[in-house]
Amino acid sequence: MLPSALPAPSHRAFIPEVLMDYPIPSALDLHRIFNQLLIRRANRSAQLFQSPMEDLAPLGAEQSIYFYEPFAGLLVLRTSEDFDRFLQDEALGSLLELTVLFYHQLFKNAWNLDTRKTKPALFKRSIPLDWPDRRFNSGCTLFVKDFPVEIRLWAPVSEPEIEKWRRARR
Repeated sequence: MLPSALPAPSHRAFIPEVLMDYPIPSALDLHRIFNQLLIRRANRSAQLFQSPMEDLAPLGAEQSIYFYEPFAGLLVLRTSEDFDRFLQDEALGSLLELTVLFYHQLFKNAWNLDTRKTKPALFKRSIPLDWPDRRFNSGCTLFVKDFPVEIRLWAPVSEPEIEKWRRARR
């Protein structure tokens, strides 16, 4: 079949030019950034899990962050409630604290941005119903000890997608 005769793709994702300067980190990038944080914070490492995230059991502890710069995006960290308790029992903080620290590291390592100089982000507890109604742009599943940790990143997000997240009460 000639190239001109190929069917047009049914869906093309719009990627604004700003992403040229600020590329979306890959699953391996997310793992590397999280792992560096975990090693420094808790002297533990996270193992990357190569199976689709949907194969895992539901996870009951979830924190999300909506950020405005360098583009509108939504970052979600999910895990089991047992991992959140483990963090607290080991005096390593909480899932919320780990999520905030990861957010700062992501901006520093992936985009060379200082979050103190960007618009303030919005943090809240969330559930999958609050997410955009599409597949995330980047994500990975990690294991810390025997605890699964999912990282999902939607970037960029549209105004209707973020309004859905804002309206949800958690």
